[in-house]
Amino acid sequence: MHPEWIVDIHDALYTPQSLDFQQAWTVKPAQAAKRLMQIPNPPTAILCSNDAFAVACIKGLMQVGLRVPADVSVIGYNNELISTLFYPELTTIRQPLEEIAAASIDLLRSLLSRDGIDRTELASIRQIIRPELIERESCAPPPSG
Repeated sequence: MHPEWIVDIHDALYTPQSLDFQQAWTVKPAQAAKRLMQIPNPPTAILCSNDAFAVACIKGLMQVGLRVPADVSVIGYNNELISTLFYPELTTIRQPLEEIAAASIDLLRSLLSRDGIDRTELASIRQIIRPELIERESCAPPPSG
């Protein structure tokens, strides 16, 4: 892991203290992407915590003359509607929300059918539900050289 690749959470996160929601969700991720690409040996790909941040990131990259995906790949998360309405269409990671909800309901029903709940057992319950990579236009092999 390269510490210089980590973007300060305050650069890209909306918080209740943010005065301007629009700026927090569009300007700051774009600025963070620009700064990220100014470091020596910048990354060839950026994974964003959601699709809206990824779109803002692409905007910032384009403002400094970088091409997505020719110069840098960008991946979003959540497979939101915006991922298909933006150019280039966004490669994203889709959470299987229906499967997550069904598994949660099944677990809750199972727990409610018992006489008591052992907190130790409850803390040890794990279920892996794999996300799905939706490959679109914002990713490519790293540029050579």
